[in-house]
Amino acid sequence: MLKLSGVSVAYGSYLALQDIHLEVAPGELVVLLGANGAGKSTLFKTISGLLKPVRGTIEFKGRNITRLPPHKTVALGLAHCLEGRALFPEMTVYKNLWLGAYT
Repeated sequence: MLKLSGVSVAYGSYLALQDIHLEVAPGELVVLLGANGAGKSTLFKTISGLLKPVRGTIEFKGRNITRLPPHKTVALGLAHCLEGRALFPEMTVYKNLWLGAYT
């Protein structure tokens, strides 16, 4: 369902992620743990299209999404939810994700 192959991400000349390989099958649960600054947020921002890798490919449901903008990845069913923050607590998770994807 989700596959990263050789993904590297840079902030200017600083290489934040290097040669990341990850496969997540449908129904599989994956937990990503790491210290502050380890690259967790950078990885999720890259998967969701907020950041573009300098190398490698990202596939979702068999489709290459490496260069898709965030609103197109959302249309495919992939969204980025900020850690523990609800933009509007009275709204559902889905509506918060939808709103974030289109703003």
